[in-house]
Amino acid sequence: MSARPRCLVQHRRLLSTSAFTLTFLVACGSAAGHNDAPTAPQTPVAQPQALTTLSVMVASVQVGQTTTAVITALDQHGATMTVGVPGWTTSTPSIATASASGVVTAIATGQTMVIARVGDVQGSALFVVTPSPAGPAPVAFVTLSPFVASIEPGRTLQLFVTPKDFAGNSLTGREISWTSSDTTIARVSTSGLVHALATGTAIIEAISEGKHGAFALSVTAAIDTDIVVFIPIPVAHLVVGDTMTVIATVQSPFPIISVIAIAGGKQTPLRFGPIGGGGRAQGWSVTLDLSTIPIGPYDLVVVATDVREHRGLVTVPFERNPKVSGGSKGPTGNK
Repeated sequence: MSARPRCLVQHRRLLSTSAFTLTFLVACGSAAGHNDAPTAPQTPVAQPQALTTLSVMVASVQVGQTTTAVITALDQHGATMTVGVPGWTTSTPSIATASASGVVTAIATGQTMVIARVGDVQGSALFVVTPSPAGPAPVAFVTLSPFVASIEPGRTLQLFVTPKDFAGNSLTGREISWTSSDTTIARVSTSGLVHALATGTAIIEAISEGKHGAFALSVTAAIDTDIVVFIPIPVAHLVVGDTMTVIATVQSPFPIISVIAIAGGKQTPLRFGPIGGGGRAQGWSVTLDLSTIPIGPYDLVVVATDVREHRGLVTVPFERNPKVSGGSKGPTGNK
């Protein structure tokens, strides 16, 4: 049986007079030419988030203090989104500096902009530095001397501490407390006398007005002169900002199992692999993050250990100074 048309053309006489005849026409078409089923709505394709705005927040502080700036990233619709680590700068480094991790250090009274950048998008916030309160200058950082990377068990080491203000001036009459991270390896008296007890590493700290000075002390057997450590980078007395690249080579009659760098009380292992251009030379390297250690002089110590647990080391002095436009500047203003 043939299918009936779903809709027919009909002519109906609705009104007939002697003057005219009115005809009603209905045309619906046939099932073969049209589909009366509703069309399903199409789901719009979601656009990927695109960073359009960086909002920077930073608290105002007094001269010599630090604070951490934070960002809020917004997409093209005003919704928050996750972005990578921003780059941080300030518009006036003589008033305040910003580290790679967003730590802002107040240097002088005034105002500056703290600027964050992710790709081509930039955001900023006003940072106000107010004067320090009247009275004795607060302790800004603490230095320890002498810096000794390693001593033998049973030996003692007398340490001296110098509290300094933000300008680097030595302060007197301040209370000092001492701590050791592991008293089974080394303990320290209230006067700063260290007693080496057993092999291992302990962090020795001096604390004054909440500011810490520290270094890692290794208690080991005597240094093996057959293990020669050479550091082509950095050179002695190099002025650095927030990071420092360390490259070392080691000569030893036995295989080396580890090389560590010690700077500002932090230990960081070096990785073995190609160094220099072309990748032909092999050595040990690492990039140190110095943004969390106070400004001042330090020693970089690189310690190499062989399979016999014998050690060789080398020490290079360097300066940790504020990073300024055009490079890092030392206390005398020399780049």
